Amino acid sequence: MSSAPSRGESALWIGRFTEATGIGWVATKSGVPSLAPHLFVAIVWGIETSGSVVSGTASASPVWIASQSLELAGLLLIASTVTGLATKYGSVAEAITDHEPVADVDPAVLEGVDRFLRWLDGAVLAATWRSVDEWQRRPAPPRLRRALLACGLLLHATYLFGLGNVEFVLSSLGPVEGGLSFFVIIPFVYYPLLAEFVAVVANVHLALPARIRSDRLLDFGDVSGYGGLRPVGALIEASGHRYVIGLALYTLITITTGIQVNASVDNAALVAIDTLYLVAGTLVGAVLFFYPVLSLHRFMAHQKEARLGKIATRVSELEGNGRTFPDVEPETPDSATRYMNQFMNMNVVKQMHEYPVRLQQVTSIVTGLLLPYLLDYVATYVLNSA
Repeated sequence: MSSAPSRGESALWIGRFTEATGIGWVATKSGVPSLAPHLFVAIVWGIETSGSVVSGTASASPVWIASQSLELAGLLLIASTVTGLATKYGSVAEAITDHEPVADVDPAVLEGVDRFLRWLDGAVLAATWRSVDEWQRRPAPPRLRRALLACGLLLHATYLFGLGNVEFVLSSLGPVEGGLSFFVIIPFVYYPLLAEFVAVVANVHLALPARIRSDRLLDFGDVSGYGGLRPVGALIEASGHRYVIGLALYTLITITTGIQVNASVDNAALVAIDTLYLVAGTLVGAVLFFYPVLSLHRFMAHQKEARLGKIATRVSELEGNGRTFPDVEPETPDSATRYMNQFMNMNVVKQMHEYPVRLQQVTSIVTGLLLPYLLDYVATYVLNSA
């Protein structure tokens, strides 16, 4: 009997797939339950590849081998990202909910960009979660995941039936491989997994920062850990790297597939849809990176400024003049004690670093987001010129 999955894992589609197919049971009996999702996608990939062998479209050419290897790598990346981020997300969510909510800042001091970010926070949370406590136990927001899947299936149906590409698919790949891939595996396995991948990543980059800002979850006592948000930053950074890798793999897969079926010459619709996916993925990637960096940085900066302002007000009532803490002679021992307490509080707040915006990190993400588009452009140019 398989071990019970965690709350986060049991809510994932990939976890349900492994349990429904019995692969979770096999992996558990083999002593590697954590590899069940990877085993599942590898088996599905093997079935699809077998369809190529049966239909006669498989070959020993480097392009075909590269295409199949890239597809397997992409599927394994999805499996490892979804399950890995889900586990880390649960730990991070549990840790930050232990923080006592800090006081809200005066809305009058907020700039236009801050008011826009607050509006965006509310929109993200309203579109993502039905309840406040649901976000802690579901790494993939259900309504977002379903919406992404619906969009993917709609585009898939539009390509096949709306643009009349059924005949092209079946003639290019054969009835066995084309039917198995485009009418079974892609819509009912790959699209759900891809939707879950994007939902988990979007939750980490959008919904989690929005929840932190909305609930004001900050620990001023953690001066070296960015107010208790260091684990959040590490999670966002790891997720961003995996998203960029996934985008690059998708680009390479479309390039090798295009070479195989000569899509750039014979089917402009396929190229257009692949390019649309790539451009959309690049734009989404930019939002996923810059939103948490900007929103968390400004959130912490405003909270820090507000806390220092309150301390300055208290000190001014104890014969000081704000944040400078001059040498004074308090009238009573009690005043002296309170004065020193405020002085120590000020140092703690000042030492807390805001969420970092590092140039190296920005450069690496921007380069990573532009690389897939550059690869796609070069490959399309080469194919059209050949």
